Amino acid sequence: MEKKQLVVNIPKDLDEKFRLEVKKQGKKYNLSLEEALKLWLEKNKKE
Repeated sequence: MEKKQLVVNIPKDLDEKFRLEVKKQGKKYNLSLEEALKLWLEKNKKE
């Protein structure tokens, strides 16, 4: 079976906003970027 790779192009400004938001949340809760990303992904999986 051949694996297909899904490539999603995120607009640069959207990516920047996302990164800033993650950093802000991280500072607020004193998390590392990795922890903040993990939490964000878990939160969005549930929805």
